[in-house]
Amino acid sequence: MHINRSNTTEISIGYNASELLDGTVDISTGYVINEPYYAIATGQDVNIIMVEDYGVNMYADVLFTTDYTINSNPKLVDNFVQATLDGWQYTLEHEDEAVDIVMHYAVNNNLAHERYALRTSLPLINTGDVPIGYMDEAGWNNVKQSLLLQKRNVSSANVSDCYTTQFINNRDARHNI
Repeated sequence: MHINRSNTTEISIGYNASELLDGTVDISTGYVINEPYYAIATGQDVNIIMVEDYGVNMYADVLFTTDYTINSNPKLVDNFVQATLDGWQYTLEHEDEAVDIVMHYAVNNNLAHERYALRTSLPLINTGDVPIGYMDEAGWNNVKQSLLLQKRNVSSANVSDCYTTQFINNRDARHNI
């Protein structure tokens, strides 16, 4: 599908759907775990169009560091990855407690919004198809191709040189002992 951009007006938006709710825009982008909540909370019907249904599937919330850190302190990186994955696993098993913990530290947050965000996040984090944290070269190539199609300034680097699963694989080995 091709959209003639000369027939549209693009504006900058925030993260609370206010531009959609006040009629400034007719359609808006956002995170499925965030912006729809605001519309739903005001009693609005929401039609969510998932870009992944149209071949755009981006890895999100990835952890990153430098090659220097990986090489000079792999134990630090491994511990961080394991703690992150353990945290997500714990969250999957203790949803209410996880929201309570968030609310303890993010005191200005809205409890109903945090519950919505977590409930919406969980199927994205744990698809049931692959382990939590899983990524592969095909997925990263898909990200690169999507960005190239959007004429984004994308490196010509081979994607396999830009990520590692060694610390996730370490988890698999440890959990199978």
